[in-house]
Amino acid sequence: MMPRDLLAPRDLLEPRKPRDLLSGSPASTPTPPAKRERRGDLAPIIRDLDTGEWRWAVPNLLLGLVDAVQLPGEVMRGEVDPMSDEGFDRTMNLATLAAPAAGLRGTISRTGTRAVEQATQANRREFGMDFPPVATRTPPEKPVTPSGSSVKPAGGVVSSSSSPAGNFAGNIRLDRIWAPDDVQAAIRQAAEHGEGFLEARRGVISQEQTRDLSQLVGMTPERLTSRKTGAAFNAEEMFSARNLLVEQATKVRDLARKAEGGSDLEKLTFQQELTRLQAIQEQVAGATAEAGRTLQQFRMLAGATKDELTAMASIAKEGGLDDIIAGINKLDDPAQVAAFAAKAGKVTFRDMLYEGWINGLLSGPTTHSVNVMSNTLTALWSVPETALASGISRMTGSGIRGGEATARLFGMVEGAKEGVVAGYRAFRSEIPSDGLQKLEQSRQRSIPSLKVGKMEVGGKQVRIPGRLLLAEDELFKAIGFRQELNALAYRQANREGLKGREFAERVSQLRANPTEDMTRAAKDSAARQTFTNPLGPGGQAIMSAARRLPFGRIVLPFVRTPANIVKYAAERTPAAPFFKEFRDNLTGKNGPVARDQAIARMTLGTAVSTALVGLAPEGSITGGGPDDPAKRALMRADGWQPYSVKVDDTYYSYGRVEPLGMLLGVAADFAELRETMTDSEADNVAGLIFGSVAKNLTEKTWLRGPSDLIQALTDPERYGAAYVRNLVGTVVPTGLSQIANARDPMLREARTVLDTIRSRVPGQRETLFVRRDVFGEPISREGALGPDLGSPIYRNAARNDPTIAEMLRLGVSPGPLQRRIRSAELMDAEFDFYSQAAGRTMKQGLDALASSPQWADLPDDVRAEAMGDLIRKSRDLARTATVMKFPDLALRIRRAKQGKEDMNR
Repeated sequence: MMPRDLLAPRDLLEPRKPRDLLSGSPASTPTPPAKRERRGDLAPIIRDLDTGEWRWAVPNLLLGLVDAVQLPGEVMRGEVDPMSDEGFDRTMNLATLAAPAAGLRGTISRTGTRAVEQATQANRREFGMDFPPVATRTPPEKPVTPSGSSVKPAGGVVSSSSSPAGNFAGNIRLDRIWAPDDVQAAIRQAAEHGEGFLEARRGVISQEQTRDLSQLVGMTPERLTSRKTGAAFNAEEMFSARNLLVEQATKVRDLARKAEGGSDLEKLTFQQELTRLQAIQEQVAGATAEAGRTLQQFRMLAGATKDELTAMASIAKEGGLDDIIAGINKLDDPAQVAAFAAKAGKVTFRDMLYEGWINGLLSGPTTHSVNVMSNTLTALWSVPETALASGISRMTGSGIRGGEATARLFGMVEGAKEGVVAGYRAFRSEIPSDGLQKLEQSRQRSIPSLKVGKMEVGGKQVRIPGRLLLAEDELFKAIGFRQELNALAYRQANREGLKGREFAERVSQLRANPTEDMTRAAKDSAARQTFTNPLGPGGQAIMSAARRLPFGRIVLPFVRTPANIVKYAAERTPAAPFFKEFRDNLTGKNGPVARDQAIARMTLGTAVSTALVGLAPEGSITGGGPDDPAKRALMRADGWQPYSVKVDDTYYSYGRVEPLGMLLGVAADFAELRETMTDSEADNVAGLIFGSVAKNLTEKTWLRGPSDLIQALTDPERYGAAYVRNLVGTVVPTGLSQIANARDPMLREARTVLDTIRSRVPGQRETLFVRRDVFGEPISREGALGPDLGSPIYRNAARNDPTIAEMLRLGVSPGPLQRRIRSAELMDAEFDFYSQAAGRTMKQGLDALASSPQWADLPDDVRAEAMGDLIRKSRDLARTATVMKFPDLALRIRRAKQGKEDMNR
């Protein structure tokens, strides 16, 4: 079985014995007062994966919490019912002794028993509480009081977050809040068991209470008091909620001080507590429980290793954690901290629009088939790499064992079974098992969902593309995890010198109960194989810049996955030594296993690339083609297709099958660049490698945004309008666009923003004029290998036209037609006729010219000149025919000529 935390949050799977939020001890079940609902005694913890609805369970189920709680300082001993008055008072007393706290009557200090008793007596006078006698002892910590707070603690004992009892808000265990229902239960229980705590004020909600509580949740008093029926707070609950928020805000403030410039653990702990504060604010404000869901991901912090903490901190930094820490460090007042947290966690309309747009980009079936195919091929590629690495280790006498490749194959099958379950759970919960995913927006689940019966309608449906992507990655994480775990188990049993039955038993034992190091290595391998592993400093800087720049997230919506794909491919080329990690591995700094794996990756990838370079001149594999657009258009007219393999006169594209597609593309681009260079230029291997990598990257769909933007900025007259049209066109979901393409394989002209949108809508697309090639023929897609709707492997038949071959040999490439004749702009119908007339006339003349008996006797320069002259005459004839065909065009030409003459007078 896979480790549980790789599949789903633990508390969504297993009911356990209930524990009270006040003390963490096993909860009792006292008889509720007549006509009073004791919902706090019930346990809404069974998650309905189909609907996301929380159901009421029986009293003996868990309140959504985890392990037993030990009170800080003096530990409560003996059988004391925490739900009774005695248990409550004793709990409060021990929390008071354990840490300094801020109350309505001053602060407990380090001066010992007298200060403790003074604060206790003050609380007793204020609230009528009869505390048991206080033992003589000196509190171990220095008090921390919210300085300058505009919201005073509501009463009782509020412990400081810097103390051992920092997990307490009065008598509530803050560290036991992990889910939305935990917040509600905590507030209800604190209110119900505060007997005498608010007796003088019970049932009375003052304006001051409402104002202060609304300030702490970042909303107006009117909005707070207008919560939906059944969700409004009574006086006791408002008191408890206020206490809870003040304490948690104070804790967040103190942790922010430590997190700035602190360790990864300190930063992640701060983020956990900030998320907990936002979860409490959501529940108090009656908002959706998105922070509450996110909070569950922090359960893994408890047992995380240093490497795992680094990875999680890296993801947090990508989301702007350092900026939040810096902002909170400018504040002292817990009320201001709470307001800052509410604003930071508040979902804006722009966030909702962005989430809808991102999921629209991912809605195409091709996107998901690309993800599945790429992950599958990456998992398969690891098998021969491991086999080669084991051969290298055999020569060095250490490292990887021969049977690990086979173990990886078995791991694919085993991991697939586990991955289906993990993928299903991730699709339902929208939470990755390890916190790593391809979606990079800082606020997940921005669009809310409404409960309609047992269904959630709204955001959940909008996010289906992202949820599918998450489920796919979880499936392949499980495969990668099991592959690595099987290999490690085999390696360890081999190192122990076991044979036969003992060897097999040891492998099975390690697979069932892996060590922490094995689990960590397997998780890391799973993240790498799905390209969800955290970015390094360079990648984080790019992501941070994209987040800060206006429209940066629109131009570059994805950074982590493309960066990881590029790194994966580069490690398998001669460019690998440029990476510090590779150099460290090669020198043995990271151990013999890492060394042998690094050598195997580069060797196997380079060997495959070298073989493909030899196929490029034969035309069996293509790269990006020439940079000249006219020459590319001529090649396209002959059926040529970029980044494809040619099998029996049919091209099959590989460009979107990453990262192996990039490996093939770089090899093909390398061969094409070498053909266009002089001998001295071709000797510069490093320049060739970087040139081919750069060219390949600019053709990738996930980098087309920045590439097109650079073109638009450097040549706005040529590319500016097209860039804006294409960007606005993405408001139509990609899935809808791909359906339109499957229904209508013809390429269409789109000159305006409206045309671009129509070209992506089924039924509207067909109303646009077709796009024509250089010879006036409609351009169409011939389909794909497999279903047209979803397959990323496009195919195209080669025409092998002898006239086109001769034109390419002579370097004759007709340029694109201008959309004007004699200063008059052509309408769509006019340009379509002009394209047909010019292209077809030209093709007929060139065919006749190239097939004439005298053609073979002419030198190449004369042939090229003859072809060029025929192209010019064909276009002149087509212009005349177009003017004659459209009288209105002739009138516009005369008006333009007259206007020009008037200006020259």
